[in-house]
Amino acid sequence: MENKVQINLNIKPTKALGTKLVTSLFDYLLHLRSQIPFQFKLFVKFVNAKSKLNVKENEENLRKDWKTEKQLKLARETCDKIFAIKKVIEEEFSTGSPMMILFGSTIHTAKESYLINFPKVNDDLLPTYVNETSEVKKILLKIIQNDDLRLCDKTSLGLTNIFVLFRKVADYEISSDFIELPNFKVSKSCNTFSLNFRDSTDFDIFDEEFQELTLSEVTAINDSQEVWYQSKTFVKGFKDILVHSKSIWT
Repeated sequence: MENKVQINLNIKPTKALGTKLVTSLFDYLLHLRSQIPFQFKLFVKFVNAKSKLNVKENEENLRKDWKTEKQLKLARETCDKIFAIKKVIEEEFSTGSPMMILFGSTIHTAKESYLINFPKVNDDLLPTYVNETSEVKKILLKIIQNDDLRLCDKTSLGLTNIFVLFRKVADYEISSDFIELPNFKVSKSCNTFSLNFRDSTDFDIFDEEFQELTLSEVTAINDSQEVWYQSKTFVKGFKDILVHSKSIWT
């Protein structure tokens, strides 16, 4: 099943804005799909605070409370992986080139995917926004309020893995941290959301040239010239398990 989600951008899109938006969207989806127990910034804050507290405790207490330490270790590893994935996005995200976020045990058995289409821009001709964070928050609010995207709330993924893929030309010089996936297609049973970001400030594009793309359409376009590249870094979802009948964060 594929769901189209159109998001109008009321400001001129830039690469910096797109990159910040996609990394923020990644954070949001992790929490929305219950792969982390809190919003990412709050999750990091709790992990850091608990880690500092444990440093002050003596080794004997830590040995007695090994279950808490194990949970905290898993939480730290999850945070580290999320930061690593966001760095990958910052380095490889390109306007005009689709990227995809997959939820599943493997990329071939993904239960849910998010195809992100951001308009191609020429940053040499565009303004720099003083407060991109504020603009990103406004756009994210539109996404959160979108009824089509809320459909994902009706299904439960359970704890799973999260992968990121980038669509690039076949001879793209990409680092060894990526796997080339010629002719890759997601499973037919995968629930896909195509997020099409639209530049509504350019009326020529708005009226004539803008094209909403689905996953099948993206794959069909220049399939012999463009391929998907998968980052070898991926995130394992973290489950907040009670230890001694209470949360480790209390």
